[in-house]
Amino acid sequence: MTPRYLSSDDRRWGLRLAFLALSLVAVPRTMDALYGSLNAEFLYGSFTDYAFCLLLTGAAFFAPGPFWLYADALAFAVPGAAWSALAAVYGRPPTGEEFYFLWETNLSEASEYAVFVLSRHPFALLPAVAAILLPWPFLRRMARVRAKARAALPRAEAALLCLLAAAVVYFSGAASIACRFYQTLFHYEVNQARAVRASESARGVFAESLAPSAAETFVVVIGESASRHHMSLYGYGRRTDPEMAKLAEKGTLIVLRDVAATSTATTWSLLRALSFMDKNTGLEAYRASVVDLFKSAGFKTWWLSNNAVMSRFDTLLRAVSENADVRFFTKPTHSDLVGMITGLSPSDAAPTYDEALMEPFRAALSDNAVKKIIFVHLRGSHVIYKHRYPPQHSVFSGDAGLGPRVLSLPLASSDLDTINEYDSSIAYTDRLLGEMVAELEASAGDSRTWLLYFSDHGEEVFDFRMFNGRAAALNADESVSRYMVDVPLLIWSPNPPRETPPPATLDGLIHTIVDLGGIRISE
Repeated sequence: MTPRYLSSDDRRWGLRLAFLALSLVAVPRTMDALYGSLNAEFLYGSFTDYAFCLLLTGAAFFAPGPFWLYADALAFAVPGAAWSALAAVYGRPPTGEEFYFLWETNLSEASEYAVFVLSRHPFALLPAVAAILLPWPFLRRMARVRAKARAALPRAEAALLCLLAAAVVYFSGAASIACRFYQTLFHYEVNQARAVRASESARGVFAESLAPSAAETFVVVIGESASRHHMSLYGYGRRTDPEMAKLAEKGTLIVLRDVAATSTATTWSLLRALSFMDKNTGLEAYRASVVDLFKSAGFKTWWLSNNAVMSRFDTLLRAVSENADVRFFTKPTHSDLVGMITGLSPSDAAPTYDEALMEPFRAALSDNAVKKIIFVHLRGSHVIYKHRYPPQHSVFSGDAGLGPRVLSLPLASSDLDTINEYDSSIAYTDRLLGEMVAELEASAGDSRTWLLYFSDHGEEVFDFRMFNGRAAALNADESVSRYMVDVPLLIWSPNPPRETPPPATLDGLIHTIVDLGGIRISE
C-alpha cells in the first residue's frame, strides 16, 4: 500500500531523484574512465552553492506533495548531522577533507567512531535531529500554503520567487555546508574509479630481486593510530613496549626516530607510504604499490588484515592489497541486512582482536615459497581502545607513569580510563609484534629475514590539552598536533643493517622497504 504522503506524482518525482542520485555515482566514474583524468575542482565555489539552493527550492515549490518538503529538509539535515558532530569533536567547523573521510570509512569503523563521539559529546547530533523531526508536524499546512501560492502565481513569478528563496538559503550559509558534503561524494567516486584503474595498470610494473636464488622472508606490520609518544622506546614514562625494548637491548631492533605521517587518515597515509604517491600528488602518481613491486620481483605476497571488507573496492586502500597472491580478512564481507545496519555480521558481534591474524601468519611462514613477503594490517589502537585487546590484557590503571604535563590537566576519571585503555592497546600490539618476531626467527632457517613495523598515523590522548582523537586536515589549524602524526618505525632483523636512513615522512617508506628487500625497479 502506498503511503498517504506519496501520490502518483510523488512517485514519478521519486524516480527522477533516484536517477539523479545514481548519476552522482555513475557520472564521475564514467567521465574519469573515458578521459583518464577529471579536474573536479570546478565543483567548488559560489556558483555551485547557489545552483544547489535553486535545485532544492525549485523542487520544494514545484514538486507535488508534502513529502518533497520533508525531502528538502533532509537534504540539509544529513550534512548538518555530520557537520555538528565533527564540529563538536574538533571544536571548529569541519573541512571538506573531513567530510571526505565519512565516505572513505567502512560501517564497522563508522559505528565505533559514532559511539566514541556520542560518549564524549552526547548532544552533538541534537541540531540535526531537530532539523529532521521538527518540520514533520507542519508539512501538511506548508503543503496547503504552497498549493495556494502555486495556484495564485504565474509560472514566471513563481520562478522568480524560487530565485529569491534560493538566494536567502545561499546567504544563510547552510548551502555551503551541504554542498561541501555532497561534493566530497563526487570526489570520492572519482578517486574510486582512479583506484581501480591504478590497481589494474600496476600489474604491468616490472621489478627484479638482486639475489634471485636466495631464500628470503620479509614482514611488514601496519599499525593503526599508534603514537610513538606513548612508547617507552621513544621516551614515554610507561613501559608500554617491553617486548620491543628487549630486542633493542639485544641489538637486533633499529628504532627510527622523527618519522611523521602526512595525513591523519588511514587511507591517504597508507596510499602514500606504500606507493609512489606523496602529499603533493594524487592517484595519477600511484604507479604501483609495494605489493606489486615485490610480486613482480618473484616474491609470493600475502595481505593479512583485521579490517572490514564490504566490496571489491570498499576504500581506496584496497588498490594496494588487490594484487596480493593471498588475501585474508578476519571480518567477512557485509552482505546481509544485519551487517549493513550494524557493520557486523551475526557471527562477528564481538570485537575481533589482532591475535586472530596469528594463525594465517604462521601458515604464511610455513609456505614453501622461496621468497615471500607478508603484509599484516592491524586494528592496533583504533577507537574504541578497550575493544582492541582482550580484557585480561588491560595492563594499566591509575595515573602511575604519566608525565607532569598530563597530570596537570583537569582529567576526569573517564579521561584517565581512556589513557589507560590506549596504553593497554599499545602494549597489546607490542606483545603481538614479539610473537611475530619469535615465529619469524624460529622458521627462518637460512633465509634472510626482517620485520618492519610502522603506524598509519598517531593519536592525541590528552597529551597536553583536553582533547582525544585526531583532526583530519593537515594545515595551519591549531587543532592538529604532532601527537596525531608522529609515528613509530621499527625494523627487526637477526643482522640489522648498519645504516638505515629514516624517511622524514611516511611518503618515503616505499623506498625504505624496497631497499631492505633488495629489489630493483625497472623504469
